[in-house]
Amino acid sequence: MFDCNMLKKIKMSLKYFIFILIFNFLFTSVIYAEFYTFEDSGWSSCRGESWMLDNSEGYSNNNSIKSGKIIGVGESSICRNVLGPATIDFCWKCKNGRLLFLVDGKIKYECNSEDWSPRSYLIREDKFHTIEWRFWKIDVSVEDGAGWIDDVCIKKSMLEPETQIVAGNEIQIVVGNEKQCSNKYSNKTTYVDKSNSNDQKYIYDTITEAIRHVDSGGTVKVAPGEYPEEISIYKPLYLLSMNIENTYLGNDNGESIISIYSNDVAIDGFIMSGADSGIYIINGTNCTLSRNKIQRCGIGINVLYGSNCKIFDNNILDCTTGASINGLNCEIYGNTISKSVYGLRSITYNSKIVDNHLSSCILGVTIKDSLDTRITSCDFTDIRTGGIHLDNSSNCTLNENLIEMELNDNFGIYFNNSNNNIISRNIIRNSNDGITFGPFCSGNIIEPNNIIENIQMCDIFFQDRNAYHLSSVKDRFK
Repeated sequence: MFDCNMLKKIKMSLKYFIFILIFNFLFTSVIYAEFYTFEDSGWSSCRGESWMLDNSEGYSNNNSIKSGKIIGVGESSICRNVLGPATIDFCWKCKNGRLLFLVDGKIKYECNSEDWSPRSYLIREDKFHTIEWRFWKIDVSVEDGAGWIDDVCIKKSMLEPETQIVAGNEIQIVVGNEKQCSNKYSNKTTYVDKSNSNDQKYIYDTITEAIRHVDSGGTVKVAPGEYPEEISIYKPLYLLSMNIENTYLGNDNGESIISIYSNDVAIDGFIMSGADSGIYIINGTNCTLSRNKIQRCGIGINVLYGSNCKIFDNNILDCTTGASINGLNCEIYGNTISKSVYGLRSITYNSKIVDNHLSSCILGVTIKDSLDTRITSCDFTDIRTGGIHLDNSSNCTLNENLIEMELNDNFGIYFNNSNNNIISRNIIRNSNDGITFGPFCSGNIIEPNNIIENIQMCDIFFQDRNAYHLSSVKDRFK
């Protein structure tokens, strides 16, 4: 007896074989349109309608993949497994909804723009991870909501042979760490010269274009000149000024002169002014900012949810806030901050603020909602209202700082709702109160401090003395 199910399977196999022949002949440079071929190349549907080829939209040409059609509200996502460590470069856009990039189910980036933009994410752990692009349509009144991705490039430092790791509008097999995913990211170093020099190595007129073409983890070298750009960085790279005396960035009407949306970014040696923020790091890890001069900004350096960032040898002046640091394991050292309302505002955990110089500020350093933060060997001169203010912070150390107030004004160090901190060997001059403890403070240890010259009220003031049964005041050091 003839097996009807077997006949159906044979017909399906023939259709599949014919389709592959035709497709490979006509569309060898684009990602496959049908869902089962996504499975063949390591892709799968995580939820909702399957993604498909779109021949009308693309970052580098007219090809990309698009989320499945959603009726009403709902989600459509595409996934694959990646063995770390690896760098994922991609471009994306969305319309009438939210497009998310997730690693192991956790949101890393979000896209709300109808314009194409590149992104890059570094996976560090040496194990298998699930990466996912998820479009979420949230407005039932619109019909054409969708998300697009293009030029997806997954690069590993070490690969097993014959492993396919690239998908985008060009299907490739990459083995080892020597080949590049795409010629779009094939440059380890790009150059920028605003003056259009005849030197052939200076390829681009704008920093934005040079960043777009540099390889993830590469270097962008910038020649002297003025670059009035709003710069966004979505991949690991090193942005280097070739002359720190006269390489200018400016963006008077923008939110930020440089916005960093990636890990492992370094910015070195630029002069910048204007904008709400000079340099803005959003959720970045292992970023380094050094030797930059930032002036006349709302916030000179703004770090939001950063970790393991290093900020050193920067000169920040005439800003409302010199630096605002919200992060974990950050190191801020050797910076000069002057003529600002707030010198440094920080919400940090296990971070170090060392050897910084603050002058002519209304308020020197404010530490809020912080834990295990250390302020050491910082100089505060001509501070008007207060040198160091700890608010709702614990287990912090204030050690060997010099605080010189402007004309006997206000407090040297002030604590509010802060516990188990150590204050030792600080020099405080020209303040009304040397060290002030507001309400709800306990367990703070005051070791030898040298509070000298023109203290108007008292050396150490306890507002709520019942909160200090664990505190101790020892002899001052000479």
